[in-house]
Amino acid sequence: MRKPHGIKPQDRTYTARPCAVCHTVFVPHHPRARRCDECRKVQCVACGADISGSAKLNRILGGQAKVCASCRGCPDGSRRVEKASGYVSIKVNGQWRYEHRVVMERIIGRPLQSREVVHHRDKNPSNNEPDNLQLFPNMRVHLEQAHADDLKNPPVHHNGRKPKNNSERQAAAEGNGD
Repeated sequence: MRKPHGIKPQDRTYTARPCAVCHTVFVPHHPRARRCDECRKVQCVACGADISGSAKLNRILGGQAKVCASCRGCPDGSRRVEKASGYVSIKVNGQWRYEHRVVMERIIGRPLQSREVVHHRDKNPSNNEPDNLQLFPNMRVHLEQAHADDLKNPPVHHNGRKPKNNSERQAAAEGNGD
């Protein structure tokens, strides 16, 4: 059977000392703590998120503008393309948003409602030119008007089943199914 070894860390008390930043007297929670809890709080200058972390993080970022990991990598205006869908995202006010929705908001001069759908007329999700975008009030109207042909005449493979992938879908649309 083991014997208890010394005092547990949560039972230790440390002598009060002045904060290295604001000089108020505080009781540290750690023997090497030099700053009070208020001075240890760090907020991202871009999005305002709380990024209070270890002393190592504060030492690394000391004297620099402090930003969170999501804001550090990419500044506002950065673009990225989702490989699977082809949609372009753009960073606006520290948040990643679909570029076609941002473009449509600029066109109509107000924020989009979550139910509103922005349609790409040429069906190319990376073409976000204003003349290629069309706004629908909801998904039902979008499907009825923009995809009416797709709903009435879905492409069918020569053997009567639905196509599994894009190459089969294109072959069925062209009428020369393999």
